[in-house]
Amino acid sequence: MKKAPMKRRGAIRIIKKYYRKGGRIRHRIHERFLRESKKQKYKKGFEIRINIANDTEYQELIQALSICDIKPGRPYAHHTRWVLPIYGKKQVEWFEEEILQIREPG
Repeated sequence: MKKAPMKRRGAIRIIKKYYRKGGRIRHRIHERFLRESKKQKYKKGFEIRINIANDTEYQELIQALSICDIKPGRPYAHHTRWVLPIYGKKQVEWFEEEILQIREPG
């Protein structure tokens, strides 16, 4: 029997589950970017990292992210787990708004 297609609300619930299990967000440090961008490249930017344990979790998370129009980077091994990165300011802002429910003031 086939599973019913996942809806957006279910996708957001799955993304939240994996983020709570082992995820973190990094923002660009604007002052450092301004200070170091001319002398040397400051390459750190906006990034979300979500830890996943196996291929089943990876497939579930990829499906949920695609329903929400989020394009993750290439997963990489880190110790005994895998990390699925998501790059870009707009994607991080969407993540904070929808997943973490952080709203901009004003």
